[in-house]
Amino acid sequence: IEGSGNTVAGNRIGLDSANHATGWQSLYGIELAGNSNLVGGSQPADRNYLSNNIRGVGGTGSNNRVSGNFIGSAGRFQDPNSFAGVLFADGATGNIIGTDSDGQGDTQEANVISSNSYAGIYLEFANNTVIRGNIIGLNPQGNAVLGNANSGIVVADSPGTKIGGPGQVDGNIVSGNGVNGIALTGSSSKNIAIINNTVGLLSDGTTKAGNGANGIEIGNYAASSLHWNYARHPWVGGP
Repeated sequence: IEGSGNTVAGNRIGLDSANHATGWQSLYGIELAGNSNLVGGSQPADRNYLSNNIRGVGGTGSNNRVSGNFIGSAGRFQDPNSFAGVLFADGATGNIIGTDSDGQGDTQEANVISSNSYAGIYLEFANNTVIRGNIIGLNPQGNAVLGNANSGIVVADSPGTKIGGPGQVDGNIVSGNGVNGIALTGSSSKNIAIINNTVGLLSDGTTKAGNGANGIEIGNYAASSLHWNYARHPWVGGP
């Protein structure tokens, strides 16, 4: 999508009518090169199913919103995206992954981003991204593990990223992933806020569903603030 102001809703991308893999992979299921587009929405009928692509959705555009989608297997289809479920890169700015937290259909705006063959969400040289209210590494009910093979969220040289927030629906559940729940890396990953997330637990907040390494990994030179996160031990690591 190179234009602006478009909505993409209610599609199966990377799957045929019988919910089987199409046999070929696109670089993106939905590529966002333009600005201010909406992928998904706040109603179940708006949901896109994005499987069997290299990258489920993302690109270099700005001020886009990805909300309410099943990205990867997500408990229904068994053909994950072969790299990342969501990827924004190369100057993409101000994108929202998950709820806009405006009080209208916020809980339905959660993406389920699970079983992808590398990361659930991958940011590289993307600025001021908001990741809010998603389920990353579990099934849609949040009661069983469908981990992404590497980390749930990777923030690489992407300043100003906000993961979670102070609102009741803002926190992400990031559990059951193969390496880290949330990984921050790169000298440009400054001013990262990680707020009110559940890491390494099922949605009940008590049952363990640990990530393979650390819940939150803060790499060399990355700078972040952590507030009100709930995690099983070990939950924070770094050099």
